[in-house]
Amino acid sequence: LVGRCFNCLWSDHVAAACTFAARCLRCHREGHQARFCKRPRSPDPPGRSELRIIPRTQEMGVAEDELANTLVARVGGAVPGVSIAQVASHFGRFFQVREQEALIRCYMLDGFLISFADGQVTDWVLHALQPSGADLMLVFQRWRCQSRAVFSPLRYKVLLSVENLLAHVWLVDSVQTILGSSCLVSEPSLHSVSRTDLSRFLVAAWAVHLDLISCEVECFVPELKAPSCEGLPPLLLRASELILSKRDALQFSVVIRLLEIHDFNLPSDSDDSQGSSGSSGADGLPRAGTTHLTPWPKIYNLAGGPSSSREPWPSLPRTGGGVSWSLPAMTAMCATCHVVLPMTLASPAPVAVARPPDGPQPDPACCCAVEKPTVCSVSDDPMLVEAQLPSVLELAPPPFSLC
Repeated sequence: LVGRCFNCLWSDHVAAACTFAARCLRCHREGHQARFCKRPRSPDPPGRSELRIIPRTQEMGVAEDELANTLVARVGGAVPGVSIAQVASHFGRFFQVREQEALIRCYMLDGFLISFADGQVTDWVLHALQPSGADLMLVFQRWRCQSRAVFSPLRYKVLLSVENLLAHVWLVDSVQTILGSSCLVSEPSLHSVSRTDLSRFLVAAWAVHLDLISCEVECFVPELKAPSCEGLPPLLLRASELILSKRDALQFSVVIRLLEIHDFNLPSDSDDSQGSSGSSGADGLPRAGTTHLTPWPKIYNLAGGPSSSREPWPSLPRTGGGVSWSLPAMTAMCATCHVVLPMTLASPAPVAVARPPDGPQPDPACCCAVEKPTVCSVSDDPMLVEAQLPSVLELAPPPFSLC
């Protein structure tokens, strides 16, 4: 019970601030105490616990908005096996709430999630007294995302280099999956998104802790291959009747290098570094005199020398969310004579000119007479750059190389 609530056994609060029903220490169910429990003791969950970062999506925001008029109902007392139909009958009998006015769903194995169409009905049910003569005793709480979670900020901003990544797996989502046990990708490199440099995938990310960042990750990518029996007569079976004994996958190892660290943790009172006064204000934060003497954030550069392309490594800024990514150098071919020309990054999109493939080769000097092809403007958003990339690649016939 170390670090847990003595009442409901959760680890995000203490018993003095607990508002949930008591939970049995033996079977982990609500409504009774362990000394009166007749069920066998719940075994410890198998395996080990892992940390996993789930990126925030628009669907999560939409789901939060839809749960604005939602209550969490927990059953009090020793009433085992309460069904959704019993809860719906309880609402219709004592709260005069019809079935079409509320959506009742099971929630976290021991409760119910009740969403109302009208916010006034939500407030009325939440503040209503317990009805007398009811078979069920429901304890209501307003749903909040932090009711079963705690706020835990990420205070390490890191610059990472993901190496040995396969070309067809070269995606931001793939890198987030690889780093999901320790980091949240905040900004990928423009070179990596546009695939102009496939030697390493550079990303800026927020890390839970530096010790959790793996140096090497073993990856498996399942293959999309239909089952077949080579060298054997065809089987007269339907696809649903086949029994697959294996699933082919590609296995490869990815190396993760830590290039730069920004530690945004506040200096503690026991900091022995030069200029630290060892005292703090009433709110627990360092005094104003120590913030100028102690570097914040603490910056650690681990990149060493220049990169393999002899270009300096990008750096993380102290303020703001952007990174000093260099723009990828891109080229295109002249639509008339197929001479490689540099493309400007702030011009309208080029217009391809139809040309017979077997016609005579024009003079290469025509590049000075015709308008040079350009690409569409590059936005600061790397995802927009990735969306614009296919239109750039279609300009030049194969073979085509990006430099």
